[in-house]
Amino acid sequence: MVTLWEISCEKTLFVFKEHTGFVYSVALSPCDKRIASASDDKTVRLWNAETGEVLFVLEGHIEGVTHVKYSADGQTLFSVCKKGEIRVWDPETGKSIADQMTLRSYSYNSPLAFSADGEWCAFALDNDKDGHEKVQLLNMITREPGLVLEETGYVSNIAFSPDGQRIILSGMDNTIRLWDVSSGVLVSSYSGHICKVHACTFSPDGQQFASGDYQGFVRLWEVNLNQSVFDFQRLSTAVKTVAYSPDGRSILSGRDGFTIQQWTSLTGMSEPIPAEMAQDVYSFAFSSDGRWIATGVK
Repeated sequence: MVTLWEISCEKTLFVFKEHTGFVYSVALSPCDKRIASASDDKTVRLWNAETGEVLFVLEGHIEGVTHVKYSADGQTLFSVCKKGEIRVWDPETGKSIADQMTLRSYSYNSPLAFSADGEWCAFALDNDKDGHEKVQLLNMITREPGLVLEETGYVSNIAFSPDGQRIILSGMDNTIRLWDVSSGVLVSSYSGHICKVHACTFSPDGQQFASGDYQGFVRLWEVNLNQSVFDFQRLSTAVKTVAYSPDGRSILSGRDGFTIQQWTSLTGMSEPIPAEMAQDVYSFAFSSDGRWIATGVK
């Protein structure tokens, strides 16, 4: 199921129920007129955000689709399924525009992320032998593999900086690490969580990032200070996903218990956003003006 919410008045704009499986990922077009949703039913659906109409059903994946991402110019849509198959679509026609790729050594429950411009894809390799998990960079334009980043433990989430130059990896060892994409150099490590960090994301200006862990804590970090700015109050259940508003002033966290929490990045104050959802939230997508959000749920 996909829901579209107007934040200011806590109003449900649309509820899209056409998927027959869990919705793992949602993405908004840069113009906010379309929503893309990726589902376990092996399809990607494109919706008219103003009318709720289904525009296209993108079919062809051999397994459930776990990730969907618009390019920065809105001209291209990427999708990834559980088998690591990447497909590239024209969102204006719903047609495939490139030969599919298959990520080697990729597991469906491994983290994966695209850079904002769609040039890079990063994913955790499912070939760990010594407890050190590796993250592979892949150039989506040339289709050539880039650097491999070697972590000291299992990676739970991946996020690119807005300019695509850096990447943060959160892990099972309670630590978040910042890497340089072009050189593969480990820039910094951030410690403070006392359990597995499941979610992380950069602020729109790339100066901060937010993280959420399995004990329900959300932390806000200054990239250059190498320390947390706020340790937000503990939520009652594990934080599954976090997202910044386009202006960077608000942070949303999704957690077990069917609740979305909104945080103010300047003060750390929070309040729940009523969301009449039947199941857990898997992903968020903000509109460009921050007025509403699309969510993907079970």
